[in-house]
Amino acid sequence: MRCSAQSPNLLATGGKENPLKIWDLTSQEPSKPIFTSKNIKNDWLELRVPVSESDFRFLENNDLVATCTANHFIRLYDMSSNCRRPVVQIKWSDHPFTTMCLTFNERQVIVGSSRGFMGLFDLRAPGKLIHAFKGFAGSISAVEAHPTEPYVAGCGLDRFVLVHNVKTKKLLHKIYCKAHLNALLLKEDLSIL
Repeated sequence: MRCSAQSPNLLATGGKENPLKIWDLTSQEPSKPIFTSKNIKNDWLELRVPVSESDFRFLENNDLVATCTANHFIRLYDMSSNCRRPVVQIKWSDHPFTTMCLTFNERQVIVGSSRGFMGLFDLRAPGKLIHAFKGFAGSISAVEAHPTEPYVAGCGLDRFVLVHNVKTKKLLHKIYCKAHLNALLLKEDLSIL
């Protein structure tokens, strides 16, 4: 479940065998979603592709929603169009994606996987991995990018918080934490850097 930063009344939900649904809590009927995604077409063997949404992010205008799935897909949905299927779909690696975040650049997302892969993808050029970030030893549980500066932080099962530069992919800080982390929050003033 994820709430929109620009419109707190918009809520995205989804999960295993639960497609992406967008809810407007201020609408006349809050018990009905305003948008329900449709599964992609069957694969080349005509078998149904399972639905397993891992994380969602609203893009700036709230009409676009980016998702990552446990079936190694990154998808972009356009709620303003009549199409309920994704307008952009990227399949990358064979490992489930666990988390994602938006960067300071429009239409770029950073995705973390269950095998310690973290990559920057451009949604304008489908299938294009801009670069991968190194240093993770286990599953990535949270990724968070700074809204105005080119920094991204990620944490996982190895108990390290890694801070990278988004433009140069250089590792800036590696901080050990005693507890297992499952969420990150970056301060506006960047005092850690």
